Amino acid sequence: MSTVHQHTLVNGLRVVIAPVAASPLVGLNLRLEVGSRHEQVGQHGYAHLFEHLMFSGTRSVPNGAHMAAIQTVGGNVNASTSTDSTNFNHVVGHEDYTAVLALEAERLKHLADALDDAGVGREIEVVSNERFEQEGRPFGDVNELVASLLYPAPHPYAHLPLAPLGDVRAASRDSVVAFFTTHYVPSRAAIAIVGSVDPEAALGAVDHYLSGFSPGPDPCGQEHVEETPSPGGDTPVRAERSGVWGPRLFIGLSIPPAGTLGHERTKLLAQLLAGGHDGLLIGALGRDRKLVSDVNIRFMSQARHAALCVVELVALPGADLADLESAYAEAVASIDLTRLRPQALERLLGLYRSAWLCNRDRVGGHANDLSFAVLFQDGPWAPDTMYDAMLRTTLADLTEALGCFRLGGDCAVVRYRHADR
Repeated sequence: MSTVHQHTLVNGLRVVIAPVAASPLVGLNLRLEVGSRHEQVGQHGYAHLFEHLMFSGTRSVPNGAHMAAIQTVGGNVNASTSTDSTNFNHVVGHEDYTAVLALEAERLKHLADALDDAGVGREIEVVSNERFEQEGRPFGDVNELVASLLYPAPHPYAHLPLAPLGDVRAASRDSVVAFFTTHYVPSRAAIAIVGSVDPEAALGAVDHYLSGFSPGPDPCGQEHVEETPSPGGDTPVRAERSGVWGPRLFIGLSIPPAGTLGHERTKLLAQLLAGGHDGLLIGALGRDRKLVSDVNIRFMSQARHAALCVVELVALPGADLADLESAYAEAVASIDLTRLRPQALERLLGLYRSAWLCNRDRVGGHANDLSFAVLFQDGPWAPDTMYDAMLRTTLADLTEALGCFRLGGDCAVVRYRHADR
């Protein structure tokens, strides 16, 4: 287990420092518990918009200067928004990490004062282009549709971060400033620092730059999600679409939330079900039944209640989608993981171990995991505890995870039929 130092500033900001003496780099991840689930009616898309606005500049650090400062010293910076949080990840040389803290302090303290209608409008156009790109991609609406079917409004997971543009395009300076001052506050944030730093000096630097902020208002918005996210009943909720890219069958599944052992084991099982030409579902539905050419499984990692998994079945021309849905249900029901050779599980766990260790060797990836662990798991030691538990996974554990892939009332099925232009 790695050495981790944890501290909470007087304003509520949680700080995690993991020294790695062998690394010449430092990763810093600032994560705020604000995502699409915190958006009220009329604010859909605001969390993702602010991922962009955070780089729009202040009076002291103009638009573009934040990223330029990091790139000038050979570092990199990126950001992302999920249903539950927004995070900003920097990787720089160890001599430059305090400059990153200064930049973060600058925009957290002064961004609201610097925002104007022109700056907000500029970033709205950037977000709009991202939305247009999504809508133009084959099946670009599927994740959004599945989420709305599994988590009907007003459930906070009913919409995703890159939401339809109505609310964002109507946003004003005053409305986005109100969102910022509510959610971009220390009491809703954690910062993780990983790399060649002295823990005491690093904590002193964080305290110097980031302690001079008030904790902010009490958390508000959609802080708690309903215990039952699905529409209920014993059968999946269904929808049909048509397009020139069909036919496809998409199955949305409610699975354990991100950051839990159940979630990680479900992801591990997905590699057995759809991992290359040897995937169990590809064998059952492709080679045996001649219904599909490919099977893909992807995850949206909601962390506060139940996460979302989407199984994509690429139907062969002429395949009936209703028959394919029935064949999928039969295939999952017939899978007997106890018949797998022990070498199959050993190989699966070996791949997991390799991926986990590669991510741990990246200071940015390690910092990202630590900030998530502080906000959504049991603390900064959770990733190591999870790793140890995952390596003890048995076929019985994976059989339990297989239940997540069965069709039932906590599923959504989208039949995407082919339609000529």
